[in-house]
Amino acid sequence: MKILFPQLLIKVLVRSAARRPFHTLEGYMKRDWLLDPQSILARVTGCGARIQQILSSDREKVPHDHPWPYISFILEGGYTELRYHDTMIAAYRYAAKHRAKHGMPEVHFNGEIGQWESHSYYGAGSVLIRKAKTMHRLVIAKGESATTLFIMGRYGQKWGYLTSDGKVYWRDYQCPEEVARSAAAIEEVYGVQA
Repeated sequence: MKILFPQLLIKVLVRSAARRPFHTLEGYMKRDWLLDPQSILARVTGCGARIQQILSSDREKVPHDHPWPYISFILEGGYTELRYHDTMIAAYRYAAKHRAKHGMPEVHFNGEIGQWESHSYYGAGSVLIRKAKTMHRLVIAKGESATTLFIMGRYGQKWGYLTSDGKVYWRDYQCPEEVARSAAAIEEVYGVQA
């Protein structure tokens, strides 16, 4: 699905959100609240909204999920999204749970953590609707960026990263060795530094 926003509307949204900054991740993502989840309207609707200026690929080289379902409207620029198979995620969770108990080896597929189900480029006008449990990773070509209207639904789960040990809560995540292998695989496929 595509919805192209007029440039004037994009400027108004970006300027409006800039008055309510959220946590900026230097060199990676600038995030500003359009609808702060602490506001009365957000509490009534169960939604929040941000303008996100994504400046580079996800810092972590392994896929992550989110604490809520979301809709992302790409206003300007674009990115490639790697989405991962639910069956691969289930295999990792099973392996992580039973590896020590049954002496199972680590699970790797082509040096990558799981296999991505899709690796589609989404440009301006694209609308992405995702479940909280969707494991994905964003890849942006060097020198490119993306501006999105990111609308999140009600909180549904703790979010984290998919590693060869299964899902790891974001606060506990330590960058594992497979990060280098994952980055090399993405660079090979897309010709961009991940």
